[in-house]
Amino acid sequence: MPPTHRAKRRLGDLEAWLSGSEYLAGTFSVADIMMSTVLRLLDSSGLLEQFPAVSAYQARCMNRPAYARAMAAQVALYAPKQAAA
Repeated sequence: MPPTHRAKRRLGDLEAWLSGSEYLAGTFSVADIMMSTVLRLLDSSGLLEQFPAVSAYQARCMNRPAYARAMAAQVALYAPKQAAA
């Protein structure tokens, strides 16, 4: 099975789930931070445009303050260390 077909099948499953729920576990959780981060890998693929509930979910997650804090903390782990003065 081609990778695109597998991705579309999984996105279809996620689309069905999110059509009845705003977040994976009902309320925003670490699962949503993880999933929306994975979905970012598909941003330039055009696949998410075919799944409106998934696309809306990703936007909802990324617009949450907790998401922004988690991403900032993740990026900070890889930032160059400042030399002590």
